[in-house]
Amino acid sequence: MYVDFKETILNRVQVPPEKEESVKQLLKEGKITNSNELCLHIGLSSKYDMLLDTSEQMKPEQQEGFATIEAFDKDSIIYSNASWLI
Repeated sequence: MYVDFKETILNRVQVPPEKEESVKQLLKEGKITNSNELCLHIGLSSKYDMLLDTSEQMKPEQQEGFATIEAFDKDSIIYSNASWLI
């Protein structure tokens, strides 16, 4: 059995000094909108941390009714908090 949780969390990516100006510009232009895009721009070997103390559980209402907690037994779903299933 395993359980999936949909959460929000802050990710911190360390930007090398030589990339700071280009990152600032790309952020302002809306060309970097997530940590994956940032890592691709500055290099995949960048220091990347998930700030676990910022984790917050999401609710189905924040996901248009889709599940934010699901439990599975092998490949079969055994629990979901999806509001459209309730």
